[in-house]
Amino acid sequence: MSASNTDERWILLTEIGGILQLVSVFLLYQAGTFGGNLGSQIAVVGSAIVLVTIVYTITVYAVWQDMQTISQYSTVEINDLLWIATVVFLPIVGTFGYIWTYGRTPTYRGMIGRLLSSFGNTEIDDTNLETESDPEFDSTVGRTETSTRSESRTTNSSESNPESASSADIDLDFGSGLNNQLPEVETQEHITSTSSSNIVRVTIPDDGITAIKKSPRNEQTITEVVINSHTHEAETWDRIDDHDHIVSVYGWGADPLPWILLEHMPGGDFTDVIENQGIITTIKLLSQVCEGVYYGHERGVYHFDLKPSNILLDATREVAKVSDWGSAEVFMDHTDLPQELTPAYSSPELVDTDQSNEPSPQTDIFQIGILAYESLTGVHPFNRQSSTDCIEAIQHAEPEPPSELNPKLPAEIDQAIMKALEKDQDERHTTLIQFKKEIESTIRITQ
Repeated sequence: MSASNTDERWILLTEIGGILQLVSVFLLYQAGTFGGNLGSQIAVVGSAIVLVTIVYTITVYAVWQDMQTISQYSTVEINDLLWIATVVFLPIVGTFGYIWTYGRTPTYRGMIGRLLSSFGNTEIDDTNLETESDPEFDSTVGRTETSTRSESRTTNSSESNPESASSADIDLDFGSGLNNQLPEVETQEHITSTSSSNIVRVTIPDDGITAIKKSPRNEQTITEVVINSHTHEAETWDRIDDHDHIVSVYGWGADPLPWILLEHMPGGDFTDVIENQGIITTIKLLSQVCEGVYYGHERGVYHFDLKPSNILLDATREVAKVSDWGSAEVFMDHTDLPQELTPAYSSPELVDTDQSNEPSPQTDIFQIGILAYESLTGVHPFNRQSSTDCIEAIQHAEPEPPSELNPKLPAEIDQAIMKALEKDQDERHTTLIQFKKEIESTIRITQ
């Protein structure tokens, strides 16, 4: 551009400053979504803010010098003014465009990720898997917890035809809120009871739909603590259930007692995959679990309690959905850690007594790593005689590579699973989608 009316040095600095401003938008967001501990997040974000401030200050000063120079002349070249105006406004437009495109779906648990995690509904880029027959793979599993059949759904037609899919296409809404009343239901079967809840299969006469009703145990006193716990689970679950691999919430309320109506999945849980499925089918189902949990991560929620009984299957046992978000942590809520952890499916940071290691999305990656190891080898990686010994193993023991326990597995899968089981969160995969793609890449090797 011509600089006859302006100082070429300031024009050049203005141009460089404008480019650096656009780069700084990317830099600041990436620093803000850095997923380390709080201290490292503050250090990284603080450094990025200082650098961005310097860049913006220099650019503004250069523009001011340009304007001062231009004002000294009676004639002003229009291209000089247009360039300066572009430098001033382009970074602003770029900032809004970048945040709108990427900021609404933060992947990490960084500061900016926390602030922006509740916006947007960008879908996950799924990887299509080939559908081929899966060779039989029988195994026996050493386990330390009893599996349950919980939160799932189906239609009457699904029950009559076991080959049909669950009622994922049904869009039921029985409302939500503490004063929301339970619709008329007919109890069909008591499924199980946990330490805090009763799980019952019901039908809804008006719709002819089979559902699962979750409510506090009858013998419990319904205190404010119980209601708050119920509300936290229902609200958290309800905000992320619009995904193909998360069990749907039909409605929830507290009238006459706390209740949640959930999708019924008639195919059992992931225990059946561990015991009966083959390598290809197992990897496909693990990939679906990764997608569902990652969807929660993108919306500021991680699960904390991923175990076989919380991964449910449809009637065909080809679709897996993540259930039981009662222990889920909302990034911005700063809620206390769940008190009822499952020792065999915990992670080093969840059982860290001095709490020096803050749980993060990588906690879910560790738990899915356990599921992958167990379902593909038939052996729990930290199986011990007691819960105390199991916790000790999770903190300190290194399991054998999966391919050494199951010769049918390719050695390439070892790296993905062992990385997910790293003791240090920073050594694990950055996201569940990375883990998903790594284990999917081994399907071609096993065929």
